[in-house]
Amino acid sequence: MPVIQRRPAKAFPSWNPDVYKQMVLLFNAAKVSVGTHAIGDRAIDLTVDAYAEALRQNPATGLRHSIIHAHEPTEHALSVMADLQKHYDAAIPETQAEFLWWLGDVLPGAFGPEQSKHLMPLATYRKRGIVFASGSDFGVTPLATRYGLWASVARQPLKGTFGPQPFGTDEAIDVHTALKSYTIWAARQIFEEKNTGSLEQGKWADFAVWDRNPYTVPTGSLKDMQCLMTFYKARLFLSASTPRLVLVNAHGDANLSGGVALRIPVAMPIHRSNLFEDRFYSFLESIVIVVLAVIPVLIEN
Repeated sequence: MPVIQRRPAKAFPSWNPDVYKQMVLLFNAAKVSVGTHAIGDRAIDLTVDAYAEALRQNPATGLRHSIIHAHEPTEHALSVMADLQKHYDAAIPETQAEFLWWLGDVLPGAFGPEQSKHLMPLATYRKRGIVFASGSDFGVTPLATRYGLWASVARQPLKGTFGPQPFGTDEAIDVHTALKSYTIWAARQIFEEKNTGSLEQGKWADFAVWDRNPYTVPTGSLKDMQCLMTFYKARLFLSASTPRLVLVNAHGDANLSGGVALRIPVAMPIHRSNLFEDRFYSFLESIVIVVLAVIPVLIEN
């Protein structure tokens, strides 16, 4: 088994820092929400400091500027995040726990053994009162929510190249918190918490039906859950035969006598919004319908 011995890697910003700061100032002044990809410690410091200065010059509450990925925040960054969330509803980490699994045999070699233990510090976020939104970063990691839920709790790599637990367990969170980060916290981050993210009167009735109760199964079973039904705005998108439904509420109470667990993994953002994905697939569906309608005409002519 390889041993992590080399020093952590260093990188350079893809944008000139001074230009980036000016961009943040301009967007914030125009009341435009900003999402910045920042993985390393210096990049995250730059991002939160840019947000803090922009909000100092032009105070605005509720823009929810975000730090996308936020793998390795410093103590300084954590303090700024907590302060900006409290006073401006800004500096929200958008995390992808699946990185720890899908890229878990690469990241330890880049960050080193000590930093890897604190990579994606979800537990620290909660201890500091920092809200975060979870997603898959689909295209880089698999889309299914179950992998992110499992990775948030287990923090285990795919193959174990650097051992079975290179990221440790100190930053692990429980599945209840993980589900919130993929549902109501994620919905909030895309400004849709009044419509989705939880099952409440007046909302869209977005929910999924899984084949087991995520609150009661062993951690290792989370990544094996199967989605049997998906509802969007109360419309059934995916269906399979189900023996019985178990309704799980936000507190984890349920009829646990058997059957299928009902939960609401709805607003998982692919960075900023799953609404784009919904509209994109609706657009594709429209194209398919048009093509299927046109082909017979072309053949006849």
